[in-house]
Amino acid sequence: MRPSLSFGSLVALATLVSPADASAPQTAGAPPASAESVEVQSRAGAWRRIPVAEFRLASFAELDAIAVRFERPAARSAALPAADAFEFQLGGGEWVNARLVRAEGERLWVELGAGAALELSIDDVLSISAPARLAGLESAPAASGDRLYWLRPKGVDRVDGAFQEFVEGGVVFESALGVKTFPWSEVGALVIEPLGAPAALAAGPARVEVDLAPTGRLRAELVAIEGGRVKLRWRAARELELALDGVDQLVRDDGSVGHLGALAPAKVLEGWPPDDEAGMRWPFQVDRSVVGGPLRAGGRVWSRGIGVHAPSRLEWDLDGGWKRLVGAAAIDDSVGLLAYRGSVRCAIYLDGAATPVWSSGRIEGGAVPVALGEIDLSGVRRVALEVDMGERLYVADRLNWLDLRLIR
Repeated sequence: MRPSLSFGSLVALATLVSPADASAPQTAGAPPASAESVEVQSRAGAWRRIPVAEFRLASFAELDAIAVRFERPAARSAALPAADAFEFQLGGGEWVNARLVRAEGERLWVELGAGAALELSIDDVLSISAPARLAGLESAPAASGDRLYWLRPKGVDRVDGAFQEFVEGGVVFESALGVKTFPWSEVGALVIEPLGAPAALAAGPARVEVDLAPTGRLRAELVAIEGGRVKLRWRAARELELALDGVDQLVRDDGSVGHLGALAPAKVLEGWPPDDEAGMRWPFQVDRSVVGGPLRAGGRVWSRGIGVHAPSRLEWDLDGGWKRLVGAAAIDDSVGLLAYRGSVRCAIYLDGAATPVWSSGRIEGGAVPVALGEIDLSGVRRVALEVDMGERLYVADRLNWLDLRLIR
């Protein structure tokens, strides 16, 4: 993973505006591709499809919608982050996988999916990491100051100290080793001690959460969707334009929509045999499949959801103010590589009731996602999602709860 430190086609980068040509492929040899249609989700959870050429949007209020997602060819939807991408944690639930294009002083210029450009200051960044280089080692902040994970011939060293600046060749860092420039090729991660809260967006009806393609998430104000572009206003009023091919979906962020996966469960029961601490365990994962990969179902990648393995029961405490829950369920497409594709039965229970308010029937691997419909949460203070094993016990029972949205 050697990020290019020359501008290339991004010589003119000065602001958060993407290049005019946004059709660059995400993977080598892949043909340019773009969204084929737009799907709009109503407050009742129903989706309707609109041709891209006919779609314009300046506000969700125009459609009384809670989300907009962009359908694209299956091969493009299944694309993974570029092999030379770094993961940038930005705080406030924001993060991106992006190629590093230029680094200078306290600023970074990175390239998101579909060629969009993003300029970051050190105040925006909590950490920069290359997870593949860390070989499973979790990067964590120092007790005080900053920390750099230095790739050495025989492992990874933690170097505590203070970030100084970015230069063309890497990161200048002061520590017990003195002031040293660590080449990007030797940086596994850089964790920055935050000096203050990131610049926050003002609350308002234009706020959206933007799930990027193939991966990443930003919170911004929606300016417009038109001409095949998503126009946004990001931190400190910086403008950002994304090609539709670089966006998976936009979801209202005005307080009327929440995500069940963003809440910590109050109770977790998982593994087989039940109540056996020595049994097999598959911890649930948020926005990932239970085996750690992207959520894949119905031939596409999903930005949001919860990956579990049957048997599983997750329970959440709610505040009684949500009106409905919408979403879908499907076995992860990763089971297509296995001899047996799994089968499960799902159910949702409210406030400890013995009878489910919704049940799926049998779900098999390779089947299209099953919609939950519109589940009434009026006054509800606890919701439980349960997955039971199919006929062959736990083999390949990797269930994805998809796009679980709470709506007020």
